[in-house]
Amino acid sequence: MSIDKPKPFAAPDLAVLVRKHQGRSTREGLKVVAAWGIACVSAGVLAGVAFSSNGWAIGMVAGCCLVIGASFVLYFFRDAQPHPPAERGAVLSPAHGTVDYIDTTSETHFLMSPARRISIYLSLLNVHVQHAPLSGRVEVLQHFPGRWSRASRRDSSLCNEHLLVGLTSEHGRPVAVRMISGIWVRRIVSWITCGQTVTQGERIGLIRFGSRVDVFLPLDAQINVMPGDRVRGGETILARLQQVRN
Repeated sequence: MSIDKPKPFAAPDLAVLVRKHQGRSTREGLKVVAAWGIACVSAGVLAGVAFSSNGWAIGMVAGCCLVIGASFVLYFFRDAQPHPPAERGAVLSPAHGTVDYIDTTSETHFLMSPARRISIYLSLLNVHVQHAPLSGRVEVLQHFPGRWSRASRRDSSLCNEHLLVGLTSEHGRPVAVRMISGIWVRRIVSWITCGQTVTQGERIGLIRFGSRVDVFLPLDAQINVMPGDRVRGGETILARLQQVRN
């Protein structure tokens, strides 16, 4: 059966790519800092009223908590400029983190077939902005509710709350990305919509506070990483896809 040749995608403008969604992660962090500041100030005022004789000490403790907490949040919500390599057929890592495991499984919502899975674990020290692994069209954008266990557990891929992004490349190859929340704060922020076209390396979303990202590839994909490898979102080549001949 012949496959209709997909329409070509416009060549990416790297300057536009670097600027797209730049700063959105920082704005998310400032929201958390504001909430944390209100909590610290409120707790400090209430404690000062209750223990007025030690008001200065309570104020110092509240101030230290505010500064330390705000510093960590702003560090966590930092961003990194994507530098995607110019290689056709390459699938880039969507996340900054460490390759935890590689296996063969079934992806039943987009690929709907056996697939190669590359699972990436993100610690609290990693950048949590996510990038498009390839240029293509967003065919699926589906949120799945679930529990909030530690993302370091392998079963968190299916049990935790997650967002599935299904992409079709310019050559008609399907790739799925599953963004999985962790135990802290538990929020996945998407910056894309179903039906839009994304460019390889562009920012597509954010996972807040500890997480895991699974990448599902066709079985014929040539895997380019191994468990234990550290990867950078929008830069590291996870795999290479064979071209579809029409």
